[in-house]
Amino acid sequence: MERHVPVLVREVAERLVSQPSGIYLDGTVGSGGHSEFLLQRFANIRIIGLDRDEEALRWTEENLAQYGSRFKVYKNNFREAKKILNELGIERVSGVLLDLGVSRQQIETAERGFSYRLDGPLDMRFDRQQSLTAQKIVNEYPADLLRKIFQDFGDERFAGRLAQKIVQYRQKTFIATTRQLAGIIEKAVPKYHRRLHPARRVFQALRIKVNDELESLSQFLKNLADILVPGGRAVIISYHSGEDRLVKLSFREGVENNYYRIIPPFPVRPSPEEIKNNSRARSARLRSVEKI
Repeated sequence: MERHVPVLVREVAERLVSQPSGIYLDGTVGSGGHSEFLLQRFANIRIIGLDRDEEALRWTEENLAQYGSRFKVYKNNFREAKKILNELGIERVSGVLLDLGVSRQQIETAERGFSYRLDGPLDMRFDRQQSLTAQKIVNEYPADLLRKIFQDFGDERFAGRLAQKIVQYRQKTFIATTRQLAGIIEKAVPKYHRRLHPARRVFQALRIKVNDELESLSQFLKNLADILVPGGRAVIISYHSGEDRLVKLSFREGVENNYYRIIPPFPVRPSPEEIKNNSRARSARLRSVEKI
């Protein structure tokens, strides 16, 4: 398995680190790509990493062990960042990074159930100790709720049709695997609408719902200003219009209320070359602010 390639990594470094000996929070540390780049580039910073994925944390802790006390990771949801920092005796940090996407390791591990290209159980949990899975949603939720999930979290044009097809299929056969679900979607989506894989948006929507991602982001944004030092910066990379809308509105509200300054451009998008080398970057939008 190839190692995960962090998105917009140089742009993150340029915007995030304004205090070269500060403490920084990577709220979605995952496989540690952004953190490793920052630790290499800025010799005196410390990074606290949070993630819900215990497997990713174990891998990252081992592979970044060379940074010793400069890099520490903790299993937790970034929505709890304020509480975690308080427990560590840290009132505020010099910067905060969130990358709201899925890592290569998660996508390419079939048993995690994130990929429509690999056959595995319909799981999609970041934290495998939680009870809600994608399998439970597609087999138990009513059609109107499935439609809403696909629309709200996936911007899926055929949300109603797909919800009905899933309900019809599960009346005969339990939907257990990613390939089953992808097959249902492929048959339901018209051929003229298949420039990209037709299951892409539904899988994204299910992942967001399973992990309560938008609510986590909303709670985090409410506390963000409280955990930044004056002059501290926040950098957030989003991949879905719902995420990006929350970030944009929160940052603009901070500007209107005189506690944030936007760092232009707003947003930053990956270059065509980066997208060519890392297809995961295609829909990325980076927004950043500085606390006044």
